[in-house]
Amino acid sequence: MFRVPDRAGKAVRLSGSGATGVILCNSELRTQNFMVAPSAHAGHFEIMNPIETVIDQTLIFRKRIADIFSSVSEADADVIPPGWSNNARWHAGHLVVVPRMLMLALQGKPIGLPDTYKTLFAKDTSPANWAGLAVPPYKQLVGELTSEMEKLIGEIKPDLLTPFPKPYTTSATVVLHSPAEALNFSLVHDGIHVGLMFALKRSLAAMK
Repeated sequence: MFRVPDRAGKAVRLSGSGATGVILCNSELRTQNFMVAPSAHAGHFEIMNPIETVIDQTLIFRKRIADIFSSVSEADADVIPPGWSNNARWHAGHLVVVPRMLMLALQGKPIGLPDTYKTLFAKDTSPANWAGLAVPPYKQLVGELTSEMEKLIGEIKPDLLTPFPKPYTTSATVVLHSPAEALNFSLVHDGIHVGLMFALKRSLAAMK
C-alpha cells in the first residue's frame, strides 16, 4: 500500500468503491490504473501499487517453480530426452540468469553472477556446449531460483521506473522500456518455462 503524491508533491485524495477508484490531484479528477482496497477507516480507501503486486506474485510463483524443479532428481536433471535441446539443469540456470540480464544488464549494470552463467544458460545456449565448463550443481541452481530473485528485486527497486538507455525488444517481440516492464515480462517468461518443465518431466517419465 502507498500514497500517491501529485506532481507538486501535495497529498491526494481517493474516492471509490471496491476495486475501482478516482484520484483527485490539484482538483482535477484522474482515473488511475491502481488496485483499490478499503482501509480500516470507514469511507477511506488505500491504493495498492501494481508493481508491488507483480513483485509479490513473482516471489510466490518462484517458490512454486523451485518446488517443481526440486521434484526432478539430480540424475534426471542432466538428461536431455529425444526431441529436446535442453535439460532441467539448463532451465533452472536460465531462469536464474535471464531476469538479471533483463533488469540489470539493460541498465548497463553488472548482472551480479559469475560470467559462466551467461555462457551456460543465456538464450540460445545448450548443454551440448558445456564440455570442459564448470556447471553449477543442480541443487544450487534450484535454490537460486528464489534467493537470486529476492536479491534482484531488492537491487532494482530504487530504479524500477527509470527508463533503460534504449528500449529492448525480446524474442517474443515485447518491447521493454524499464526494469518494471522487464519484471512484468519476467513473470511471463517464468510461466513459459514452467510449462516446458512439465512437458520435460513427462518426457523423462516416458523414458523409464
